[in-house]
Amino acid sequence: MPLPGGTARQNRTPAPVWSYPVVMTSSFMRTASLFTALLALPVLAEGTVELGVQSALQSDTVMFVDIVDSSVEGIRWASTANGVGNLTIFDPTGAQVGNALGRNTTRALTGRPNGVYRVVMDTHQNTTRDWDIAVTNPVRAGGRLFSRDWSFFTNTFNGGNAAMNASFYPLVPGGAPNTDATIEVRFVGLQGNRFRVAMNGTGVNGDDAGRSVPCSSADCNDATETTSVTPEFPIYLNPPASRVGGTIQPTITNVRFEAGDGGQCDAIGSTGATGGSFLFNNTASGATFKVVCDLDGNGAFDLTNSGDLLLSGD
Repeated sequence: MPLPGGTARQNRTPAPVWSYPVVMTSSFMRTASLFTALLALPVLAEGTVELGVQSALQSDTVMFVDIVDSSVEGIRWASTANGVGNLTIFDPTGAQVGNALGRNTTRALTGRPNGVYRVVMDTHQNTTRDWDIAVTNPVRAGGRLFSRDWSFFTNTFNGGNAAMNASFYPLVPGGAPNTDATIEVRFVGLQGNRFRVAMNGTGVNGDDAGRSVPCSSADCNDATETTSVTPEFPIYLNPPASRVGGTIQPTITNVRFEAGDGGQCDAIGSTGATGGSFLFNNTASGATFKVVCDLDGNGAFDLTNSGDLLLSGD
């Protein structure tokens, strides 16, 4: 039972977000909050070592590489197998960097700017080919390869050796200027036929934000699909070299519900629809919120129960 005209607004002053839903799309869509400790480890090459060959990365995945010092660092495209295709590199200005790289070749970046480079595969990978994208001569340890929307095609629902057992590391706002947080999202036995991994602060678009919902079509990517998600956070394969840290504990004050012309009411009427807004002050910039109302009167404020009202936003 939705709340007609219901909205939630917050006044923001600087400070961090402590939980972020994870959104996966395949023949299903799910949202969840996952947290683990952040482990720092150096990275030279990233690809199927982290993801496994069985997940078969698709070429519609838009990937990026962080370059810290272009005077010494380069980008390498490598595989022990034939058929992986070529990799095209674009610098932070959008200019293409030389010709496309063939297998086991490196492109020097001397004279190019530091920053985020876009890399584009021209071939879908299959379940037998390994691949990696490496930063050569790295001046700083940590993950360099990321995407906001990873796309995979295992061509099976069988699980077992076909399932994904991998960690992803989204880099999210820390709640104040010059802060961020890295969260390890670990999948054990994730099995989709065709699926994507994308993450944002609120979940799926629309009224179901914050809840797990199925796709509305047999293929989550076909033209009739109405359930959608907007990718937001960069998702690394290892803890990113660019991370800063320094998150802040947010606080919420002055929580209230207002209806009509600025009037205030203590409860939503049970005999009729009431429009209005939930208002509160929040000390974190970039924070997400959830407001739950026990509309079915069972005494439980249940985020997963469609009988209760859930408002989610940022």
